[in-house]
Amino acid sequence: LELELYPWTMCCRTVNRSQSVDVVVSRAASLQVLKSRVCEKMGLQNYRARLWSFHAPRGSALPMPVLLESELTLEQAGLRTNQDIVVEQQGKGDRWEGVPEFAERARRARELYHKQKQQQAGTTRGKISGQSPSVSSTSLSSLN
Repeated sequence: LELELYPWTMCCRTVNRSQSVDVVVSRAASLQVLKSRVCEKMGLQNYRARLWSFHAPRGSALPMPVLLESELTLEQAGLRTNQDIVVEQQGKGDRWEGVPEFAERARRARELYHKQKQQQAGTTRGKISGQSPSVSSTSLSSLN
């Protein structure tokens, strides 16, 4: 007999926000168990649903859309209690609804963030070597 004192509650909603359910599950449960419980509560077929997480992983300020389709546990997948989960449904013609527009905004924000980090890294390398990144050592020696 195993007793979990602090189970997690996952806040699940459909892409179009027409349905919303809270699912109480163990942090040690697999993502597949979560998906099965969500589909059961929403009356969806398991194979016609995908779960997405939109959260900022540890060490990141930017939210990342993550498809929750693996055998990891909720804890191993980096989820946390009261996590918002988006349920995407497969519709007519086997087309998926598409993740919310938030996913595209998050992707653009990540690209901008990484571009800025690369630019900062280039600036930092020049400062560490004692040079301005835009001035070469040959141009400095010609000034003397």
